[in-house]
Amino acid sequence: MRNRKFFYLFILITYSLILFASPDLHSFITQITESSCRDYYYRSADPSWDYLKFHNGKTREEGTSGHDSAMAYIDNTFKEYFGAGNVYVHEFDWADGTGGKGYNVIGKKPGQGSDIWIVGAHYDSYDMDYSGTAPGANDNGSGLVGLLELARIINTRGSDATIYFCAWDAEEPRYASHSWEQGSSFGSDSYSGPSGSRAWLNDHFTTDPLLAVGNTLLWQNIKGNINLDMFGYPTEINTLWLYHGGNSWNNTVDESVNSYPLPSTTNTLYQDAITYLQEYGYDDEDPKNYLTVVGKGTMEYSDNISFSRAGIASLEYAESDWSSDIYYHKWSDYYRPGSGDDNFDDENPQVKFMSMVIRGVAALLADTANVVLTSEVPLPIILREFYAISDNEKVLLRWISDSEVENLGFIIERRTSYDQPWETLANYLDDINLIGQGNSTDIAEYEFADTSVEFGQHYEYRLSDVSFSGQISPLKSTSVLFRDNKSENNHILNEKAFPNPFNPKLAIDYELPADARITITVFDINGRVLENLMSNNFQETGKHHYSWNAERYSSGLYLLQLSASGADGTRDTKVIKLMLEK
Repeated sequence: MRNRKFFYLFILITYSLILFASPDLHSFITQITESSCRDYYYRSADPSWDYLKFHNGKTREEGTSGHDSAMAYIDNTFKEYFGAGNVYVHEFDWADGTGGKGYNVIGKKPGQGSDIWIVGAHYDSYDMDYSGTAPGANDNGSGLVGLLELARIINTRGSDATIYFCAWDAEEPRYASHSWEQGSSFGSDSYSGPSGSRAWLNDHFTTDPLLAVGNTLLWQNIKGNINLDMFGYPTEINTLWLYHGGNSWNNTVDESVNSYPLPSTTNTLYQDAITYLQEYGYDDEDPKNYLTVVGKGTMEYSDNISFSRAGIASLEYAESDWSSDIYYHKWSDYYRPGSGDDNFDDENPQVKFMSMVIRGVAALLADTANVVLTSEVPLPIILREFYAISDNEKVLLRWISDSEVENLGFIIERRTSYDQPWETLANYLDDINLIGQGNSTDIAEYEFADTSVEFGQHYEYRLSDVSFSGQISPLKSTSVLFRDNKSENNHILNEKAFPNPFNPKLAIDYELPADARITITVFDINGRVLENLMSNNFQETGKHHYSWNAERYSSGLYLLQLSASGADGTRDTKVIKLMLEK
């Protein structure tokens, strides 16, 4: 028994070290927010911003003024970020014999070493309804916003690898038949696939070191391709489908143009990407929101495939069940806020989900390209960590600052649900323990105890700092499930979970002496929501059974919360500590 306790303690400590192993990376990706993503959509609603065309009646189809103005906007934005000398427009011929032209916009973030990473998204849209408008707010406005957001947060930082940010043209079909073979082929008609990325690779890649000059890249230096395509409207809530390009291609792009010496080997980048999405694809404002990532294997229909055919590991990010999007390739794929408009009452695309996906991508790119995470501009406070733990009769909040600039002190806010407003719990004016260090480069540790807590309640906390000028800046948020081991409060529920430890299936049996609404939630050991198994489901008096499969989770400690709400207002909750052993 003693050994098992030490084992549990080891798992808990190990998990905590993993969670807080990269505070700089967590801080880096939190620059990407729902608000910063939505800004692209709002700005394009302004008539003076005749660029991205994400709104009703707009289009980015080939041959339209909307398409050309979008290209100009991306070109100007990249020049602002990377400097005019690191941006160019790659012109290429369509393969339809009409002399039509396509335009890729390429921005380069120079690195210190020889490694090269390529991040891309297509900016052209497509109208399958022949209405003359194709705003493409989701396909592929969402991917384009991701590309611009990544460029925005990386442009002021150094990196070991050179990163190419590529806005692809001509990914969508063009011919009236709408077939991939006829609509998007470039060069050989036998290959179905996007034209812009394929043309750029043909024109700018070489296996000869003597020819790798200017905008021509040496194939051996390309470490991977990240392609962002359509992740603004998932069919399954918060669920992303991740693809790769396979490894069975003939190592040519256009058969007679370039032949690459090696196929794609096992795509370890694919597994790394899943890990980063699951760890960093979260939303600060709503800690209940975490990405669910499904690895779907090979995808052949987007710009990632151009790189896979050249023996380069590639990724494809797309929303769950993307082909079931009711706005797919239609005029109705335009941006509208969650409150809806005259024709629709839903939000398209879901900007919160987009920001979570882009965070996961940013974390992967930052680590693989070894991006310098700390900002070149000093921040008011450099926060190392902020977390909450459930203790007997209280929740303890703890945080550490590495340095502080003109910091008067801190404000702590709390809420019990993401759809509720934040309420101030404590501030530096009333609690001397929350007074800041002013200007300091010394490490400072803080702690606050929230004693006004209820057993079984899930709390979210937000930490903000106040500058000498009175400016309030939110820093981080965290969440916790309060469980007081001294409490016994199970007048409705009589339950058990077995086996425990388990691998990977857990049986949950419970009995209700009266009708009730049941909620079953799985948390990690720090109180972060992992999965909602049941949400306020009505169940009648009697015995009930539920089975949970934890196949996609790693070994460690988890918390299972069962809540029952009776018709008379009675609410009982039970929290069970689980051990998954694989």
